[in-house]
Amino acid sequence: MRRLLFILLAVILVLGLTAPACKGGKATTTTTTTVPTTTAPPTTPIITTTSPATTTPPITTTTIPVTTTTTATTTPAPTTTTPSLAYSTLSALIGAISPVLPSSLAGILGAAQEIEAAEGDGSVSADEAGKLKGELGAKFNAWTRAAVDGIDPAKPEAIKDFFDLQAVQRTPEYDELVNVETKEYKEEQMKEKFNDWIRNRVDEIDPANPDHTKFFFWLQNIQACEKYEELATQETHDYKEQQMEEKFNEWVRARVDEIDPAEEDNLKFFFWLQNIQACEKYEKYASPETHEYKEAEMKRKFNEWIENRVNDLDPEDPDFLEKLEMLRVLQRTEKYELFILDSVHQWKEQQLASKVGAYVSRLLGALNPLSTTFMSDIARLVEFQTTDIYRELCPPAVKLLKQDHLKGLFTVPPGPPPAVAGVYPEHGQAGVAADQPVMIIFNQPMNLETLSGAIEISGDTEFSAVAMGEEPFIVLLQPQGGLEPDAVYTISVSPLATSAEGMPLEEAFEFSFTTAAAGPAPRVVSAVPAEGAVGDMAGQPVVITFDGPMDTASVEAALVVSPSFDYSVAWSQGDAVATIQSHQPLTVNILHTVTVGTGALAFDGVALDEAFELSFMPSLMARPRVLGDTVEDSGGSIPTNYPIQIVFSLSMDRASVEGNLQFGTGFAYTVEWFEADMVMQITPAGSLMPGGQYSITIPAGVLSSFGLPMETSYTFGFGVVGG
Repeated sequence: MRRLLFILLAVILVLGLTAPACKGGKATTTTTTTVPTTTAPPTTPIITTTSPATTTPPITTTTIPVTTTTTATTTPAPTTTTPSLAYSTLSALIGAISPVLPSSLAGILGAAQEIEAAEGDGSVSADEAGKLKGELGAKFNAWTRAAVDGIDPAKPEAIKDFFDLQAVQRTPEYDELVNVETKEYKEEQMKEKFNDWIRNRVDEIDPANPDHTKFFFWLQNIQACEKYEELATQETHDYKEQQMEEKFNEWVRARVDEIDPAEEDNLKFFFWLQNIQACEKYEKYASPETHEYKEAEMKRKFNEWIENRVNDLDPEDPDFLEKLEMLRVLQRTEKYELFILDSVHQWKEQQLASKVGAYVSRLLGALNPLSTTFMSDIARLVEFQTTDIYRELCPPAVKLLKQDHLKGLFTVPPGPPPAVAGVYPEHGQAGVAADQPVMIIFNQPMNLETLSGAIEISGDTEFSAVAMGEEPFIVLLQPQGGLEPDAVYTISVSPLATSAEGMPLEEAFEFSFTTAAAGPAPRVVSAVPAEGAVGDMAGQPVVITFDGPMDTASVEAALVVSPSFDYSVAWSQGDAVATIQSHQPLTVNILHTVTVGTGALAFDGVALDEAFELSFMPSLMARPRVLGDTVEDSGGSIPTNYPIQIVFSLSMDRASVEGNLQFGTGFAYTVEWFEADMVMQITPAGSLMPGGQYSITIPAGVLSSFGLPMETSYTFGFGVVGG
């Protein structure tokens, strides 16, 4: 620009050197006056003619010279108006803008503000303002074309570029300064590139990838945007629908084929695919053939999975009962009822009965009266008799075998008065667990009605007496709420107890034991899924691990699930691990909370110090995130008319986002939402201070319109030009 000014001065100087001499210090102007020209007829010789008949006065023709006067026209000499300082400064500012740089948008919008302000305060004339806008318009046109050309349809994140340009288009400066040709170019190129972008995203879906289910949902979200309706051609839409239908069917079949009945943890996929079937995408895209294939294969594989789990059960495995209980829990689920074949169910029941019989037989075979663990082994067997597994699955023949075996170990033929043949805990035993039942074994079958008045227990603990029907010579006393820690319990049996034959106890019997001292308060050491987890866990159980054995009844009584769903609890690892299996797939995109209240007790009766709470969300979709903001390309400083826009990966819950926005320095603003609520624009209400520094944070936890929480927070900052 300076070079142009020097050239202009040189031209003025040259004109000054060739002009006429000056008088009185002012340049004289030569004026040429031109008058309309009158042309005289040509001068001819005077000819006199005399007629004999008629005398005609002689005609004298005189040629008179005429002086022609031209009316004067004044041509102004070239004049030069010195540009204002504000004009020169702004022109230089505009000239320094490089339109190829994304950050130059801030300079363009800032210059537009400066021009308006300069014209308003008279620093530049209207003509100068017009020239400056022309110069700035050229830059804005170039920037717009460069921005459009920079969109790469091969990149998934380019969706933000389309939305960012839309924000620029909404500015009054764009409408005023960008010419029609550039606007048409932008629309033409954006339409072409947007269609390429859609096709690229569809082509990227890989049915072999289980995680790509999220892309079906994401593209559906994109389709809801105004930009899709505005730019996507019918051909592109048809291509997307055709390809997504084809790929979705391939994806469903691939997931079914991946289920391996040999893998125990593949159970979750049966629940997961059930949730897939419940979504709109399945109803829209899955063909009848794919649905029939899925149902047939899942049924076949589910029954095979059940057969494998039954075959895996080993009565000699220390975890035999825990694994067996998990199979029984599974039997209560919808999936079992939906898929199990009657023949497989009957086979399973027969196999479980056989294996439970083998387990009981193994326990009987391990009983050794000479072993130091003899009475504890008897107690374990007797406790097992109180379970549903034993009552429902143990074969009658094995029950009779057990009864005869125990009779042979403890009873004598009727005749002499009955006596106590053994107890557990044993007399004088210390460190007894708080949840340990008390077992009394007589040497004859007893009259069970006489026992309640004959047995006395010291302390305040209440017991329920369970007389073993198969062995009426064994009584099991179950403590209600657990034994007191570090306490001595004395139990006496008086002669009021009589045998089945009516004979009273030979003599009173008394024994005592000491419970273990109270340990520290129990705590939860791990949980699956993790706190705050969001993902494909619709069919997975909730597993809570404590740091030691728990009083299972108190824990289950202290369990609260929200929203409510039907479930069963299976215990393992010596009652330290609780597995909570829902009977149905959990609802997706809903926050589920499992709470263990302080009523949960450890085996020694010590309660949780504080309630444990676990929240998680089953989902088939990806969690929302911020793709970026318009300020990030500004170089860090923006004019007050710069569009502040945040682009999300999914449609957002407006109230959740707006209600949780955080500002480093507060300012008044308004919020507008665009593109199916994927785009939020924050417009300052004229209160940003030149030279001020600001920051905006979208915190983790804000929700998408599908109810999914954002995993990580997003913060961006900016300064305001001026100050």
